[in-house]
Amino acid sequence: MEALIGILMMVAVRISIFNAHICTFRDQHDGLFVDCRGRQLQDIPDDLPMNMTFLDISENRITAVRNRTFQHFSYLRYINLNNNSLTTMELDAFVGVLSLTTLLLASNKFSNQSDSFPEGLFRDLGNLHTLNLQNNKMTKYPDLVLTPLTELHNLSIDPVRDAEFGPGFSKLTNLKVLNMDNGHCSLETLTNETFRALNGTKLEVLLLNHCHHLTSCQAGVLEPLSHLGHLELSNNRIGIHKVLRLLYPFVGRNMTRIWLNNTFKPIVRLKEDLEDRMITENRTRFLVQRCVFLELSLKGNRIRLIEAGSINKSPIRECLEIIDLSQNSLIGDVSFVLFLAIFSKLRYVKQAINTMYTMELKADGNRQKGKHRKSSHVAFGYNQQHDIVRINGLENVSRVDLSGNKLGSVTDDFLKSFSNVKSLSLKDCNLQFANDVLRARNIFDALKLMECLDLSLNDLQLFPFILNQNRIIHLILSQNKFDTIPIVTENFPSLILLNMSFNTIGHLDRFTRSDLDTSAARNSLKVAFVGNIFSCGCDTLDFILWLMDSPVVYESDKNFPCIQDNGQMTGTAEVAVEYMRIYRYCTGKWILTLTVTCLALFLTSTLTIYLISKNPTRLKNIIMGTLGFGVKYLTQKDFSFKLYIGYCEADIAFVYRRLRPALEQCEHPVRLFLKDREVLPGHDIADGIIEGINKSWKTVLLVSSDFLEDDSAWSHFTTKAAIYSANALIPNRILILLMGEVQVQDLPLCLLNVVEEEFIIHVDDYPEAKLWKHLRQIANLEH
Repeated sequence: MEALIGILMMVAVRISIFNAHICTFRDQHDGLFVDCRGRQLQDIPDDLPMNMTFLDISENRITAVRNRTFQHFSYLRYINLNNNSLTTMELDAFVGVLSLTTLLLASNKFSNQSDSFPEGLFRDLGNLHTLNLQNNKMTKYPDLVLTPLTELHNLSIDPVRDAEFGPGFSKLTNLKVLNMDNGHCSLETLTNETFRALNGTKLEVLLLNHCHHLTSCQAGVLEPLSHLGHLELSNNRIGIHKVLRLLYPFVGRNMTRIWLNNTFKPIVRLKEDLEDRMITENRTRFLVQRCVFLELSLKGNRIRLIEAGSINKSPIRECLEIIDLSQNSLIGDVSFVLFLAIFSKLRYVKQAINTMYTMELKADGNRQKGKHRKSSHVAFGYNQQHDIVRINGLENVSRVDLSGNKLGSVTDDFLKSFSNVKSLSLKDCNLQFANDVLRARNIFDALKLMECLDLSLNDLQLFPFILNQNRIIHLILSQNKFDTIPIVTENFPSLILLNMSFNTIGHLDRFTRSDLDTSAARNSLKVAFVGNIFSCGCDTLDFILWLMDSPVVYESDKNFPCIQDNGQMTGTAEVAVEYMRIYRYCTGKWILTLTVTCLALFLTSTLTIYLISKNPTRLKNIIMGTLGFGVKYLTQKDFSFKLYIGYCEADIAFVYRRLRPALEQCEHPVRLFLKDREVLPGHDIADGIIEGINKSWKTVLLVSSDFLEDDSAWSHFTTKAAIYSANALIPNRILILLMGEVQVQDLPLCLLNVVEEEFIIHVDDYPEAKLWKHLRQIANLEH
């Protein structure tokens, strides 16, 4: 039994030491992750494990990184110091971290001073791949400190007002991504010298968005970036004409993405500003002479006219796959859309005419006997419509796409415009603000033939009432906020596909799973779950097994991401394979908890029974005292003296010159028992000391070095008498005043066992008046 208790105590000590650390630790597949995020730290802890590979110490209050902070962490590959108050980086701060590949220093208070980035700071970071310096207070770039970073691939940095990359950036020969897109841009002008130092790099991606003050740009600014294949230059005030002119250095070269969104001038003052709203053949002469394999976006430029010949050119015609011309205001020549049919690789076109005209389409009333009108498709997507009214002439349309319109006030009268619709898309229509509309029992009443309904991307948590549930075949509810299946599928007898992708489903209860299995057996129902992050803890293991085995799951690859009870991410396939091990672990935790609880109860009961058997009378008195029966607690009025003062002969001067005047000869006097005064000559001193302590409310011991070394032994006798007088009827009966160089640890162990530290006062720590006031407070003296 004693051995088992010892083992349990050792385990408890180890666990308490581990849990006492302010940071948390977890093993990842490639190393030890130390999470110190958001702990209100002012310094980097000096007791971190030496074998850690990832350190997240972001969102704290650290102001400086001192020399050799990381010198012992040779395995460290990732440091996140974002969102601190850093202003200083000492020269040897990163000495020793030769394996570091990622360093995040964003959202701090770095400036251009040498204290922030001393030259030579990064000399040991030759393997660094990623560096983030965004959202600091720099007004120019610390280029010389970056010269050792020859392997740097990804650099994130603020676009400062007069951005110019100095000669130090020419050493970044492997730089591939330059991210200047953090939403805090003070840049006003781009010159031909801005990127000149990057001429020797391999820069492939340039992100320079959200520079709302950027109005001026010289034509040759991109000329040094000979390897550029991905350009994002959106949300500025340069103007689409000048932005397109920047592309001349890339004539004949391949590019994967060009984003030139929202580059319009907000105010039209001159003729050239008006012409900036038009895409002409002349202005796209540099654009069409390269092969854009993936994407071209001219979104949101307030373009009014696109000439047919401005884009319909070779080689772009053979390469372009995606073109986005949405959020413009095309009202003129739109015949260029017809030529898009000859673009051999084009797979996606997004084009919206944002001015939606009033229209009335006449349905063809001449039908041949036994035949119906052919199905037609109407798309009013992304026209920013708010005021919805009924549209005549579309009653026989079979497919309607209203995606992207703000239909928070959609009515059943409007839906009657498409009374025979079979496929209706209300994707991204702000329906999350239309709870009253969705609850209305007649909202879809007119759509008696509807078979396919798309309500995706609406942030829905409430599923609308559908009267004609028998006809629904496809129901798309992806990209909403459903945490379970919001319908009873048995009520949808024709449903064969339910898309619940990208919601917030963590697991499904037994009733929902049974309902889905019944529907799958009846009409081969399939449910798409991709994009949900499931829970695979001890309480949801049966759901994971169902997910892997049930035929209702649409995806062939059923390895969905899921989160374990310890917060780690894994996959459902791995959980299913390791099911028995996880099950034993889960049940083992419960059994261990039960065992430890029972053991604790057993030991507590045994100890209690032993104590009761040895001290029955004392225990009875304690219980009676706790309940307030048979015990009378003493008060100050029951004693002749307030304080007994215990001292040695060497401290008499302190007693009569300082203590007695402050307590007994003052506005609120306290009656003191002083043995030299109260014990009469001829009376036994020992009896006098004991009598004085018993007649006093509290005992104050003046402990000096002379008191501890008193040759007369009266100090030792006084101490023992005071200890024997302590009892539960008078709490904290002994108070101690430490004098001179005496410290708490110098007190006898017998005193430390009965006197709490808050009732031990060091005389030299208080001014005279505060000393005696504090003594009165802890002695609980009545005025």
